[in-house]
Amino acid sequence: MRESRLGNILHNVVSGAGGLVHAGWHGVQHAINANSGSDEEGFIRKAGPARLNLTPERPPPIEEAPETLANHGDAVSQDWRWLALRCEQRLNAVLQQRTTKSAKLTDTLGPSFDIRQFACFMPRTVLEAIADRRIRHSDDFDIQIEQFTAAVVFCDASGFTALTEALDTKPNGAERLGNIINQFFDKIIKIVHYWGGDVIKFSGDAMTIVWPVDDESPQPDADGSEKDGKAAREEETGDDFYRIDSQVACQLAVQCCLTLHQTLHGYVTGCDDKVLTLHIGVGFGQVHILQVGGIMDRWEYVVAGAPLEEISVAEPLAGSGETVVSPSVASALAGAADLEEVPNSPPGRIFYKVKGLHAAGPEKAKSIAVGISRSSTRALWGSEKPREQIEEVETLPVQPPPPLAPIDVESDDIDLLRRYIPPSVFRRLTTGCNVFLNELRVVSVVFICVRGLDVSTRTGSLIAHKLMKMTQKAAYTMEGSVNKFLVDDKGVLLLVMFGLPPVYHLDDPIRAIMAALRVIDGMKVFGLDAGIGITSGRVWCGTVGNEIRKEYTALGDYVNLAARLMAKAGPREIFVDV
Repeated sequence: MRESRLGNILHNVVSGAGGLVHAGWHGVQHAINANSGSDEEGFIRKAGPARLNLTPERPPPIEEAPETLANHGDAVSQDWRWLALRCEQRLNAVLQQRTTKSAKLTDTLGPSFDIRQFACFMPRTVLEAIADRRIRHSDDFDIQIEQFTAAVVFCDASGFTALTEALDTKPNGAERLGNIINQFFDKIIKIVHYWGGDVIKFSGDAMTIVWPVDDESPQPDADGSEKDGKAAREEETGDDFYRIDSQVACQLAVQCCLTLHQTLHGYVTGCDDKVLTLHIGVGFGQVHILQVGGIMDRWEYVVAGAPLEEISVAEPLAGSGETVVSPSVASALAGAADLEEVPNSPPGRIFYKVKGLHAAGPEKAKSIAVGISRSSTRALWGSEKPREQIEEVETLPVQPPPPLAPIDVESDDIDLLRRYIPPSVFRRLTTGCNVFLNELRVVSVVFICVRGLDVSTRTGSLIAHKLMKMTQKAAYTMEGSVNKFLVDDKGVLLLVMFGLPPVYHLDDPIRAIMAALRVIDGMKVFGLDAGIGITSGRVWCGTVGNEIRKEYTALGDYVNLAARLMAKAGPREIFVDV
């Protein structure tokens, strides 16, 4: 009933957009503020007369505003720019207070706190950048954190939507769903970690994983032969001596995918007859890791590059329990895998379904296995039994890499770690509470697709940074949050959510629409087109993962529906559910 009433409100607001233009921002903002804690009909009674007021009431002048502001753009643009200026002033004041408090944060936490409970919310790549001081407290920062060649895997799980619907009406549905999700992702992360992968990003019920190629390892020459790296390997000792070239990186990635299918295909959830399956895409090439944002000292790291486009094409081509690789991966494997052409590959490109891996030749096997001295798998799995589910490693075509040495992240780096952790999660960690509430709650989801932006270039990365800041201002003004910043073949994707803890409003759907209008208006500055999808409904919110890697995310049909509406929306259009 409530969703139906909210849908009617959304329909009325969107269909009456012309009224909003004449009403001006002041009338709508007054209605939103007055509506806090009231029902939806109350909002319509307050906002309705404002839309009929053809004479917009202008906000009071601000001394710091530039003189050209009043003469720039139409009434709506002036309202938005005025609002952004007011918002930025308030954000800067709050940021200054937080900066002062954070100087004493490590003293507040005390000497006994475990830095690992914060570090597990970030990939190894970002932790290495922090440890190497490539991410630091400075106004002179680099948007690009890291650049390297890697095999990239996009692992998508199917079955969570049906599982969420089945548990939605049960008394302990949120708790059971959270347990199933975390048990499933726990196994995925441990298998990925076992094969040397780094979980870069969670995307709802999917994750992006990388296997970096060592820059010092032998790379193929123009004729396909490899330079001799034996001397370099013999001179080095310890965990860091293990080097992988492009073929080994792709072999490790593909073997990990095969292990995931073997272990988790048709995963029994214990809820009715619901099962979970995986379909996976693999790409290879140059990867760029960026950091964007900064409003309220909240940052997002972004993965970009050609492999991201490849996996976004390969993954939909994979059926349940299948792995599809791009042409670049097939070339890097150099005949080390049994591949089958995918019939419906995009024009001019042939993608391949992986049937299996060949046994490595004598020289290759030596380069993989030399010096590997793995300790007991008990530290990784908690027992020896899961190792048996993988297979005896001696029978596999490629051997797992040795465990990587832990990254030396110091307690003084806590302020750098907090940049990438949602504030509500960080507050729980600082109070010593490492148990997070999994819940089914009503939220408003805003999915934004910015088309035609290549963030792997210098200019594109700068625009992405400014785009993230603009989106953060639009979301924070309406008391929402930017949950994800992703890159795929469609362009740049941003996920904004209203109603996540600890902030909730009865008029979150209206706030989502107002933030989306602000984003559309801001796109004109960059000369970009964006399509936006907005939905409101019950989704599962919580922390997914384990002690190795975890993230706070939201899963559910309304998140997927917002993504589909976004894909249908044309340039600078907003589609909403009704």
